[in-house]
Amino acid sequence: MKIFLPVIVVLAALFALLCFLVAPRRGHKDWAFLRQYRFAHRGLHRQPVSAADYPADPAVPDVPPRWAEDVAAAAEPVLPENSLAAFRRAAEAGFGAELDVHLTRDGRLAVVHDSELARVTGRAGSVEKLTWRELGDYRLLGTGEKIPCLEEVLPLFEASGTPLVVEIKTCGANFAEVTSAAVACLDGFHARCCIESFDPRVLLWLRRNRPEIVRGQLSMDFMREPNGLRLSQRILATNLLIDFKTRPDFIAYEFGARRRLAVRLCCGLLGGQEFNWTLRSMTDLAQAERGGRLGIFERFVPDGTETAFEKPLAVAAK
Repeated sequence: MKIFLPVIVVLAALFALLCFLVAPRRGHKDWAFLRQYRFAHRGLHRQPVSAADYPADPAVPDVPPRWAEDVAAAAEPVLPENSLAAFRRAAEAGFGAELDVHLTRDGRLAVVHDSELARVTGRAGSVEKLTWRELGDYRLLGTGEKIPCLEEVLPLFEASGTPLVVEIKTCGANFAEVTSAAVACLDGFHARCCIESFDPRVLLWLRRNRPEIVRGQLSMDFMREPNGLRLSQRILATNLLIDFKTRPDFIAYEFGARRRLAVRLCCGLLGGQEFNWTLRSMTDLAQAERGGRLGIFERFVPDGTETAFEKPLAVAAK
């Protein structure tokens, strides 16, 4: 017994340290409201699966774009991701929505997922290197839809009363600039929102400057998908080991990797809240909800006719 006691003490100390590192903030008053909703990923879009495929070089568009043939032949109107049409559809259907914001060269908040625009527009260009006026020449998936700014999206959800999950996309060291700009924009509307980011510097800024805002740490299994991160960054991000600095209200974790120990500790034993992304079937959404997690979904409409977009959109007969 004397031999095992030091081992037990060391293991208990390590477990206590891990709990300290990954512990969330608990009890935010807005969480009960957010839990009433399901969230459409990048709006309630309707687009071919080929639209998610990146060019071999994300900065260099394919010619023609990979989605061009599917979009041209689609039997239904294409509603691109992160478009006003997709957000309007989500708001009118009573869903919340998740969206992404980047800061343009002249300080506007562009709602688009990728910094490089080749995938969704078929044209080269980086959001952070373009002015808002220049960005206005781009169209999403060959449709008439422009890349919206955040202040164009917010009135839709102000009117519907359904909430938004705003993901802050940083570039280099602009985390403070883009976060403060997003918060200032949100302050001008009455839309209910929370903010999330993969970049823990965003959450740290919010904790120090706007602690009343619901904040969430996005993460995934970076050990399997490095995404250009160094090994030390991958270990910290995958295992939520920066939470002790940011104390997020929720963790938004990739659905397929949700069983990691750090996630179970933070969102289980320690009482944190959890979003799962990206859910592509009613089965996965129901499983997440049974576990008490909020769902960010795409390619189907919950509690309605499930449209399986695992294959390209139905195309009109030629």
